[in-house]
Amino acid sequence: LTIGSSGDNIYTKCGNAIPGDPTAGEGLYNQSKLDNNNDGIPEELDEVCGDLPYVTTNKTLTNISNLGGHMYNVTYQLEVKNLGGAVGQYDLTDVPGFDNDIAIGSASYVSTAPGNPGAALIGSGPWNLANDQSIGAFSTHTYTLTVKVTLNLETGSGGDDIYTKCGAITPGDPNSGEGLYNQSKMDSNNDGIPEELREACGDLPYVVNAKTIASITPLGGNMYNVVYQLVVRNLGGANGIYDLIDIPGFDNDIVINSASFTTTGPGAAGALAGVGPWTLANDLTIAAGATHTYTITVKVTIQMEGGAGNDVYTKCGNATPGDPTAGEGLYNQAKLDINNDGTPEDVDEACGDLPY
Repeated sequence: LTIGSSGDNIYTKCGNAIPGDPTAGEGLYNQSKLDNNNDGIPEELDEVCGDLPYVTTNKTLTNISNLGGHMYNVTYQLEVKNLGGAVGQYDLTDVPGFDNDIAIGSASYVSTAPGNPGAALIGSGPWNLANDQSIGAFSTHTYTLTVKVTLNLETGSGGDDIYTKCGAITPGDPNSGEGLYNQSKMDSNNDGIPEELREACGDLPYVVNAKTIASITPLGGNMYNVVYQLVVRNLGGANGIYDLIDIPGFDNDIVINSASFTTTGPGAAGALAGVGPWTLANDLTIAAGATHTYTITVKVTIQMEGGAGNDVYTKCGNATPGDPTAGEGLYNQAKLDINNDGTPEDVDEACGDLPY
């Protein structure tokens, strides 16, 4: 029943045309003719017919849901079909083969197969979804597999810290060790050797940001131009989205006169109003492998004599050496939200100091 085979790829079971009376072209129809007077005309015709099962599978990755924190729910669907005219049976095994930076947190499946409603799946596979499962003629069993995963590309996280996308080795033909690669094995005669292997693969984004102070330029009169640089990168294999917010948290003797930003990304740049927080990007798409650079210029004045602050300069890392916090120097924080839930996945900071 494979497309391109010599038949019509549609199984016709015994008695399809006339129930109870099979005819040629149906199932395993076979006829015998008996000629008992040697005249070439059979005196007796007899027939017999039986049917065969034809169990086959199909697999797709149907959904990737962003849970935040570089966690995702990944849903695969496996369809087992019996295209033949007799009852068949099968064993079904699912074998995840993800990029080694993707960790499986939990997994479970549900099924429409009789007597097999589904269950939690233990460990990282292989997982047995069906064993000696009966399937009626022209029936379909659907398995929906949900895997909760986390992608971590930080140094020392357990993998090689390099995302390998689907089809990296052979374009169009994903392999184990790439992305969300997943394989199913179906054995229809219980001999332990699968008759069919099916695979599905998808990719995840991995959007992160890094922040630095690029320069501090004196303008005279205790005024300075302070330039911060934020670099947003997608180290994953699929398009990502992000919101980016910049939050100045300067010493209270530092006054913001004006601020503006430019970007290499597709978002709009321009002046930044007030003293922050400032929204630099909202629901912005970043392609796999892409980098968006934001340059923020803040014109400030330090006032230590009768200004609005406490007239005591607090330098970066004053409370915790090496770890600056808001209220110190030119402290500035960036928050990156990659699943639009208002909770940042990545918070980065930069701080520098001014003379007076």
